[in-house]
Amino acid sequence: MLDKEFYRNREQTYIKHFVLERYLERLAFKIGMGTSGPTLNYVDGFAGPWKHADEGLQDTSPFIAISKLRDVRTALRERNRSFRFRCLFIEKERGPFRQLESEARTVSDAEIIALHGKFEDYVPNAATFASAGRKPFAFFFIDPTGWTGYRMSALKRLLDVHPSEILINFMTSFVDRFVHRDTPALRSGFQDLFGDGDFRHEWRSLEGLDREDAIVEAYCRRIRDVGRFQFVGSAVVLKPDFDRSLYHLVYATRHPKGIEVFREVEEKAFSHQSEFRSDLAQSRRVSRTGQGELFQAASLSGSYEASLIHRYRTRSKAALKDLLRKENRTPYDRAEEVALSFPLTSSRQLKEWIAEWGADGRIKVEGLTARERVPKARRGHFLVWQT
Repeated sequence: MLDKEFYRNREQTYIKHFVLERYLERLAFKIGMGTSGPTLNYVDGFAGPWKHADEGLQDTSPFIAISKLRDVRTALRERNRSFRFRCLFIEKERGPFRQLESEARTVSDAEIIALHGKFEDYVPNAATFASAGRKPFAFFFIDPTGWTGYRMSALKRLLDVHPSEILINFMTSFVDRFVHRDTPALRSGFQDLFGDGDFRHEWRSLEGLDREDAIVEAYCRRIRDVGRFQFVGSAVVLKPDFDRSLYHLVYATRHPKGIEVFREVEEKAFSHQSEFRSDLAQSRRVSRTGQGELFQAASLSGSYEASLIHRYRTRSKAALKDLLRKENRTPYDRAEEVALSFPLTSSRQLKEWIAEWGADGRIKVEGLTARERVPKARRGHFLVWQT
């Protein structure tokens, strides 16, 4: 469990680490319970550590991963399940690497490798590492401090590893900042990042969230196409003190359960994010006025968060309705894929919309057994649009 006290003045890092910890836990359990004696190979391409508050680095991504994977291994052993994990950490800065290497040497119950250098230079090593072990499954965490150093051409070697998943910190605010600038260096930077032509001409006529969404959706499409992933989605991480995105966590998987769990974790993380932002808003009001607040902190903020939830769920519902109308008879799995491709939308909302349309007589669910009341993925259920 993450200690929020270690994340004062870097609340956005708490949200990122929360998503990493909670999702990694669910993934490891799934792998450990699903097959006999698997190996989870965890690769952190920009390991740091950066701006940590805990002397033991427990508030850094490398040791969050080690701690959580240890917990899962212990829990699986209690169920008589064998599970092994290995970790590869890459860091280019000498000072952080020395800290990382020193702490990594204290780990004796798992294979931990720390490499000093640029992530892109070690991609071949990372791909080999990720494919090793008995029944290997790879999870890549790419968390740069900017928008360079992880070219799509370099990532492709990792995205080709099967089976695997990836979580990328896509620095939206950095990319958005340079949309209207045009220099050879920036054109080259965009080409490297997306691995394709200059998308910026498509975005220059857009503003605000419309432009931001277009940028993130373009990157998600590139990850999906290059890595041949079936499911790619993003989760927004806001600036703690401003109604604007700082970055998006882009997640890719080839299994429908993965995106379902990712959206569940995203929902919990967004709730924490709202609390952080509300507490900060209250603190600033008190500092400015010198008086306490009558209401709970949760009532002082949240309108922007609520507008985001409304925005993406409205878009998700509309896209789903278009799909159902067009295809007339749609596998539930396909409907879930479309609905969950939008941020802040979970399987719960999907089932609520299906129930709403069913009550209106606009949709019929085929394939339910006598004991089933709602459609589920991977059960052969179909949604039939009636009007």
